[in-house]
Amino acid sequence: MIVIDGNAAEYNVNTFANLEELLVKVMEDKLEDRIVTDVLVDETQFQEEYPNQAVEVDTSSIKRVEIKSVPANEFAIGIVTELDKVVALMENSSHHIAGMFRNGQEADALTLFTELLNVLHDFMGMLAVLRSEYIEGDEELFEKTVEEVSAQFETMGEATSNEDWQTLAGILDGEFATAVSHWKGLVTAMREKLENVCEE
Repeated sequence: MIVIDGNAAEYNVNTFANLEELLVKVMEDKLEDRIVTDVLVDETQFQEEYPNQAVEVDTSSIKRVEIKSVPANEFAIGIVTELDKVVALMENSSHHIAGMFRNGQEADALTLFTELLNVLHDFMGMLAVLRSEYIEGDEELFEKTVEEVSAQFETMGEATSNEDWQTLAGILDGEFATAVSHWKGLVTAMREKLENVCEE
């Protein structure tokens, strides 16, 4: 049996060679403009630990697959709401890391600094996806905000290469933290537009 958002589907689990084949078929036929949030295989949650793991799951012994989903726009709003928290985290982290550099904790500060840059990279990628898929306009605001943060990368890179931790701390505490804080306005604008899309 296959259950999609609480409703039994006409498919038979065992007609599919593997779980991925089943999921692809269901998403193509039944879940247009929806995002899968949970997959339960015989009442146990399935979550891929590596790409394409679902191909390896033979369906011959599976009795029930339950798929839960939400509208794509609602899912996007949830992501934008989380991005608010990420902005606050990045802003606070930049001040914290700057303090560590000033206190001579270079090794630990560098580790956290690298993690901060990774979070920022993922954050900017997610914003770009949301903007291209769900939101039109605000090109100028988006580009200005990206440029403001990106402008700090070169000077922070030079300070890191020169092991000038005091300069790096100053950038993190000042220009970088300020630039990151400006993402709040863009995230708010995105959330408002997504909420309008959902109401239409």
